[in-house]
Amino acid sequence: AHLATLGPIKSVSRLTPGFSSLALNVFTIAVLIISSVYILSKNPRSSLFLSVLFAVFAGINSYFLNPQVLNLPKTISKRLTSPSLYIYKNEGYELALNPNKFKIKKKIPLRKETASLSASANNSTNKLRRITDISEATRWSTGLGKQNGDEWLLINLVEPVSFSGIELKLGKFRADFPRALKIYAKEKCENNEISTWKNKDDYLLKSDIPWQGAINFTNDGYPYYGSQSDIVIFFNNSVNASCILVEQVGKTPAFEWSITGINLLQN
Repeated sequence: AHLATLGPIKSVSRLTPGFSSLALNVFTIAVLIISSVYILSKNPRSSLFLSVLFAVFAGINSYFLNPQVLNLPKTISKRLTSPSLYIYKNEGYELALNPNKFKIKKKIPLRKETASLSASANNSTNKLRRITDISEATRWSTGLGKQNGDEWLLINLVEPVSFSGIELKLGKFRADFPRALKIYAKEKCENNEISTWKNKDDYLLKSDIPWQGAINFTNDGYPYYGSQSDIVIFFNNSVNASCILVEQVGKTPAFEWSITGINLLQN
């Protein structure tokens, strides 16, 4: 019932520019609609007043979408009044200013010669090597048949690599995508256990809760969320690191977390 209630609101916020720009917007819209019906039932001549009221509300909403208010260039005003606003608010307005930053120029695949792995489940070397064998037919999975929200994968590179994103490949196991993600990186791994990470949030590169899909672009350059099975994540800034931690922090009772391969991305 909870998801059924939130679903339509979430869908409208994706499609309607500025729908979620104001605090308590859903409550405000509900009050306006109920008040309108009540006022019109009492006095049909109040339609002019209601028109002015809705115009004022729309004006306030437009104010909060004004690039000058957001301290952004005027040239992106058209993008801020498009359905892509939902993504700009989630991912940052840098996406509107510099969309090329979110496009892949080079992929660096993890191989058994360049990386060692450890995980919260199915931690044997043979199973983890299914990630680095460069085969889409083999996979590592947690083997739990579900996602609990406490799974992790630690990547220890032989030497530091400069990268600005990461791709977690699923092969044919398209339903086994992580429901929510956190990505961390630091210069060096002390060992293959995440319990040694102190002040872990200091190393956080990206938090996608929930995971909504890779960012794709229309021919006109407007971003949108693609398939959740395409796990391509870009960070705000490039990082040079040899220790990468991927946490799966979402929950689902039906599908476990799987990976067939990993690419580090450069843009």
